Amino acid sequence: MSAPFRLLVVCEGNVCRSPWAEVLVRGHVGPDAAGRFRVASAGTHAAPGQRADPRLRALCATDRQRTEVGRHRSRRADVALLRAQDLVVVMERRHRQDLLDGWPEGLRRVVTLGEAEQRARIGPPTCGESELPVHELFAHRRSPAVRRSAEDVPDPVRGTEQDFADMGQRVRRMVDAFMPVVVAVVGVHHDREER
Repeated sequence: MSAPFRLLVVCEGNVCRSPWAEVLVRGHVGPDAAGRFRVASAGTHAAPGQRADPRLRALCATDRQRTEVGRHRSRRADVALLRAQDLVVVMERRHRQDLLDGWPEGLRRVVTLGEAEQRARIGPPTCGESELPVHELFAHRRSPAVRRSAEDVPDPVRGTEQDFADMGQRVRRMVDAFMPVVVAVVGVHHDREER
C-alpha cells in the first residue's frame, strides 16, 4: 500500500480558518479514504493546544463537523510537519512567506487557498495533468493573471459575527472548488457529505 496523500491547511493561530478548512476538506473525501488521504491543520504562530473558536460551531451543518471542531487543538507548523506534506494550503500570502522563510524547498508545495480555487476553476485535470502530483498540477497552472487580492482569506478572529460567517462561506466555496481536482488526481472517492 502506498503512502497516503497528505494535505496541511495553515493559517496564523490555527483556531478558526484552518480548522474550518480542514473539516471541509475531510468532508470531500469521507472516512473510507483515511488510509489514502490525510488532512490536518496548523498555524504559523499558533499557541499549541488551543481549542477552536466557538463561533465555528455555528458554521457546522452536521454532527460530524461539530465533533471535529470540538476535538480540534491547535498546533504550530514546523519544518518537520511541513516536510511530511504533499500539499500545503495557506489562508494568506504572508503565511506562505512565513513558511518558506524556514522551508524554502517547499516553494512548489505551498499555495494559497485562493490560488488553489482559481487554478481548479480552469477545469478538471487534463490527461497530462492527471499524471502530475497535485502540487505540480497547481504549479503548472500558475498564471500571472491571478488576482492577488482574491488570494487572501481575512482573519475574522477579532471581527464581528458577520465577518466570521463570511469567512466560513468563503472558505467553503474555495474548498468546494479545489477539492474535486485534488480528489481526481489523488484517486480517492468523492464522498461529499450533506452540507
